[in-house]
Amino acid sequence: MTTPIKALSAAPAPPATASGSAAAQQHIFPAVGWVPAGPRKSASSRLQCYLQHEALCAAGESSVLLRRPRQYSRGLRLSELPGLLWRIHRSGARTIVFQKTGRRSAGLLMGLCKMMGRRVIYVECDEPRGLAFAPQVDLFIAPSRRLCDEITLQTGRPCLRIHDPVEHWDRDRAALPWQPRPVYRAVWVGNGKNWHQLVALRAMLQELGPRAPFEVTAISDHPEADIRWQEATVAADISRFDLGVIPVGGDRWSSFKSENRATLFMALGLPVVVQDSPLYAATVRHCDTGLVYADAEGLAALKPLLYDAPRMTALRHAALEEAEAFSLPANLALWRSAIAGA
Repeated sequence: MTTPIKALSAAPAPPATASGSAAAQQHIFPAVGWVPAGPRKSASSRLQCYLQHEALCAAGESSVLLRRPRQYSRGLRLSELPGLLWRIHRSGARTIVFQKTGRRSAGLLMGLCKMMGRRVIYVECDEPRGLAFAPQVDLFIAPSRRLCDEITLQTGRPCLRIHDPVEHWDRDRAALPWQPRPVYRAVWVGNGKNWHQLVALRAMLQELGPRAPFEVTAISDHPEADIRWQEATVAADISRFDLGVIPVGGDRWSSFKSENRATLFMALGLPVVVQDSPLYAATVRHCDTGLVYADAEGLAALKPLLYDAPRMTALRHAALEEAEAFSLPANLALWRSAIAGA
C-alpha cells in the first residue's frame, strides 16, 4: 500500500530560539522536499525519490513531495516555478532534492532555493549532460561509482554514491537448492531503448545452437516484448524464470548505469548472467555471486556450470547476501545522512 503523501500545510520554519529545540523543529517541519522528474511508475523516479519519501513518512519522519508529474520530464517549465517556489516556502523543507530535474528553468529554481537558505541536492543516473547549474548544488548523488566520478570531474562538486534500492525480495527461493533442467529459461528485463542489447544476445545464442546455455524471454515496454513490463506484476513475472540475464552495451551512455537489474534478480533468487563489464565487476563475480561471459564462446562455457547443482546453490546463496547491501534500509541510511548534510 502506498503511504499517503503528507499535506503541504506547514508554515515556514522559524529561526531557532533558545527555548525551541532543534529536535522539535525537525519533527514539525519537513527535513526534505522532493522534485521528481517523473510519476511513480517511472523507474528512476521511484527508486531515487518515491520509495525514500514513502519510507520516511512510514517511519514518522518528515518528507514532502513538491512536484507530482503525470508524465516524465527532466525539465522544469518556467510556468511551474511560482507554484514550486510557493510550495517550497510553505512546506519549510530545509533540503530540496531535484531528482533528474536539471533542465530548462531548474537552475533558476535551484538558485532561488539557495537564496532562501535551502540546501540543494541533485540526483542523476544517466550520462551527465548540461550541468551548468552545478554551482547551485550542494551535493550530487548518483547510483554508480563511474557516474559519481564523471560528475565530480565535470563540475568539481562532491558526488555521493547511493545505490538504487532493491524493491522485490524472495529470500525463501534464494535459499532453495538449485535444480538442473533440460532447458534453462532466462529473462531479460529492460527499457525499450536498450532493445538492441537483447537482439545482440539472441543472435549469439542462435549462433551457438545446441551449445546455447539458455533461451531468453523479454520483459519490456518495447512493442516486441514477450511480456509487457508492469510495476504491479514484474516481480511475479521474473519469478517464473530460472535465470536473469544482462547483456551490456559498449556505448558511453550504458557505462554510467547502475547495477540495479542485477541486484533485482539476485534478491528474487535468480542467478544472474551478465556480460563482462566494469559496471558489474564489483557485484557480480564469476562463479561466486553470478556468471559472467564476454562473447558467444563465453556463453557456451556457462552451460556445464548450470548443471553443477552444488556450485549453483552456493552461488545463489552468495548472491542473496550480496544483494542485502542494496536493500531499502541500507539505501535510506545513506539518504538520511545526505539530507542532514552529514
